[in-house]
Amino acid sequence: MLDQTCYLSFERTVKKPMTSDSRPRSVAIADFNRDNRLDIVTANSGKDNIMILFQNTNGIFVNETIYSTNIGSNPYSIAVANLNNDQFTDIIVANYGTNNIGLVFGKENGIFHEQITLSTGNSRPLFLTVNDLNNDNKQDIVVVHYGTNSIGIFFGHGNGTFQKEVFYTTGYDSIPYSLVIADFNHDKYLDIGVANYGTNEIMIFFLVMSMVVLLIQQDIQQISIHIRVQLVQAILIMIILRISLLLILVQIA
Repeated sequence: MLDQTCYLSFERTVKKPMTSDSRPRSVAIADFNRDNRLDIVTANSGKDNIMILFQNTNGIFVNETIYSTNIGSNPYSIAVANLNNDQFTDIIVANYGTNNIGLVFGKENGIFHEQITLSTGNSRPLFLTVNDLNNDNKQDIVVVHYGTNSIGIFFGHGNGTFQKEVFYTTGYDSIPYSLVIADFNHDKYLDIGVANYGTNEIMIFFLVMSMVVLLIQQDIQQISIHIRVQLVQAILIMIILRISLLLILVQIA
């Protein structure tokens, strides 16, 4: 019996031509038009837009559709997720040139709404990814910021809106370039690994339960306020009873 060995190989296909000077910096895949075929979306930094290529039955990508990310946006990174729980895939793009995160919400037949943005302040978003960091079944956006040596998190509400960005420093001159999300220590909470180009290191942010503690503190504060209100009401009742008693005594006298 002959010993047969199978080798894995890839065949290069015909290049998909793109607009001159489009300079695609990032790519993501999803079934945008729900035809059970994966499509491609690219962030084109040279043209300030994103481009969607739909896959046909032959595995060829055709019917490119372009959506503007606004003049000077210089999009660097792109991700896909369902941000508003409407069964349609949405596109998230890091607009390096205009200091914001672009949200392009999907609708039927692979069509998308115009971009809306989340500001990143003075930070230039270089890379982003999407995941449910706080286990609330709502997608959050995690961003690597160039120029401020930090990462930022937009916690999602599940309806396409987000809380104000929370920043975490990566250290002086760290120059973070990329990140990955995973449960590194098997505690059932997602952690963040950051590639710091400037300091030649990988930095790990372990998720702690501070968010739960904060919620508990808020509940305690609400209970405390409720108790104080009840106490004030009881004191007022006692004062009213005393005044009534004094009036009765005066009338008897």
